Amino acid sequence: MEVSKNRENTIIFLTKCLLVVLGLFTTIPYINDVGRDIYKLCCAWCFLCVAYLFIKRTKTFLKLEYVLLFLFCCSYAITILVSGTEHLINEVAILGYTGMLFFAMNYCDIDRDEKEIKKELSILSWIVIIITFVFSLVGFLMFLFSVSVEISHGETTFVYGMRENRLWGLYNPNSGSVLNYVSILLTVLLPKKKLGVKIFLGMNIVIQSLCFILTQSRGGWICLLTYIAIYLLFIKKYNFKETKQALKWCYKAVVTVVLCVVVIAGGNLLKTGLGYIPVAIEEVMPDAESHLLEKDKFLHGKGEKPSTSLERLDKKENNLESISTGRSDLWKMGLKAYTKSPVFGIGYRSIDDVLVEEMSKGAYINSGGGGLHNIYITVLVSCGAVGFILFALYLLCVLKKVAFGIFNPNISIYGKCIMAFIPVWLVGELVESRIVLGMNFQAIIFWIMIGYVGYYTKERK
Repeated sequence: MEVSKNRENTIIFLTKCLLVVLGLFTTIPYINDVGRDIYKLCCAWCFLCVAYLFIKRTKTFLKLEYVLLFLFCCSYAITILVSGTEHLINEVAILGYTGMLFFAMNYCDIDRDEKEIKKELSILSWIVIIITFVFSLVGFLMFLFSVSVEISHGETTFVYGMRENRLWGLYNPNSGSVLNYVSILLTVLLPKKKLGVKIFLGMNIVIQSLCFILTQSRGGWICLLTYIAIYLLFIKKYNFKETKQALKWCYKAVVTVVLCVVVIAGGNLLKTGLGYIPVAIEEVMPDAESHLLEKDKFLHGKGEKPSTSLERLDKKENNLESISTGRSDLWKMGLKAYTKSPVFGIGYRSIDDVLVEEMSKGAYINSGGGGLHNIYITVLVSCGAVGFILFALYLLCVLKKVAFGIFNPNISIYGKCIMAFIPVWLVGELVESRIVLGMNFQAIIFWIMIGYVGYYTKERK
């Protein structure tokens, strides 16, 4: 029986590794466009795995969290039935992907030794680190040589390199920033033994940090600063002697604020410095094209070298529309569409229909080709009040586990650092729609991490 269980765990883990690799590569829009159907094969395989686990490990899936997820899937099945046949096949595929995330990526055998769990997390971390290092290195070279490329496939045009003074690289800046800071944090958490490994990991931190700054993603910055705050306030151990509790928290708060300010100021300073590099390269290599980035002409004739402008070309108005970079209008459209079917929702695919009707073609493309860019509004509109309540209850259960886990002195620092990813991503989802009702890197890694949170917060004698 034990050998069989070990084999089951190995198969599930290898499946997770495969999905992480696919998630990383399909972050590149062109690859996603031409090869996304491979997820359907993965979905069929995961269905067989989950069916087997349901039979063999029934008790595992009788917990409240899994019951809520199962009811969510049932609710969405009703949504598909009542929303008509216009997007039937796509909606069924979304339901399949959702089930794959909930029950295959989320599954983790809590009876194993922590060394085995840390080994799995280490392997997953290395997969993410190596692939993102290659992607980010290519993206940074695009910045250095001011590369901007457009590739057309069918009616879709994909942009790579630099655009509007931001680094797109191989994917859009918002996706890139997530990959950057996740790769940085996983690198920091990895054990570092051999000199060669330390050098590579150090290079990865540098490359990811530079690319993160160049993407200029506000959502990415909020997530990174949230992680830093959680770590400094609740995870890091301080050598306090007998001090009043209030003074301890004041000290932690000051350290957190100071470090966040330093990180932000350092990022802005480094961004300014980076602006001089493409100009210097162009002077050395005059044949190199620099047809996208705008030069600061006002520096000429003042004894200073010209720099490349890296200021975002967004609206400067101090209002919700500017701060949310256009998302607030999407949210209003989504909430308006919610009234059409408030109980079970209109279905995920129908959201794009609403946006196409309400927006101009240019505005629709600029919004990222559809989506409400807020997972909570997305779930509410797609799944209605029933699905939203089930999803919210599930997230509350998870956050309760994370909170108790972080304050549990019996859980290792490493385990707590893994848990910290969950609230960070939930904060990030206020401006994105990635973790559910779709297949992408962040959805895959989010549900894998929740499985490991379940392991670290298991009942301990």
